[in-house]
Amino acid sequence: EELVRMLKSIDPNFILLASIDSVKESIEWFNNNEHPDIIFMDIHLSDNICFDIFNNVEITTPVIFTTAYDQYAIEAFKTNGIAYLLKPIEEEELINALKKFRTLTNTSIELSSIHSHIQQLYQLQHLLEYVNYQLIRFFLEFQYLKDLLKFLIN
Repeated sequence: EELVRMLKSIDPNFILLASIDSVKESIEWFNNNEHPDIIFMDIHLSDNICFDIFNNVEITTPVIFTTAYDQYAIEAFKTNGIAYLLKPIEEEELINALKKFRTLTNTSIELSSIHSHIQQLYQLQHLLEYVNYQLIRFFLEFQYLKDLLKFLIN
């Protein structure tokens, strides 16, 4: 297929996991396989339009829609659509869609990293609170012993 050729031309590391032409087969595949990093999906499949897939399977993967029809764009972006490419697909549009995907993916990774750092800061905060508590306790015990020693000396 032309899309696969273009993708391999743009990114030689591109790996096609499946090429499915029906809603029924797509639902079965998504229910039985780990979802890919990105999905390229035609709107019109052999047995219906692709939006029936989203009604039957939870898909959180970004989707780049490819179609000859422009009337489904709004519905596409109500799903996980990040790009809507009209056939015949122009290589520049495909490159831009892939750049958008990489930007979104990198942002997601950065947010995940920030979340991890926040969790570490919370753990440090709890540790510091514990150390502070122990220092106050030590200081009070020290003060008590100091007062007791003064009392005993006098």
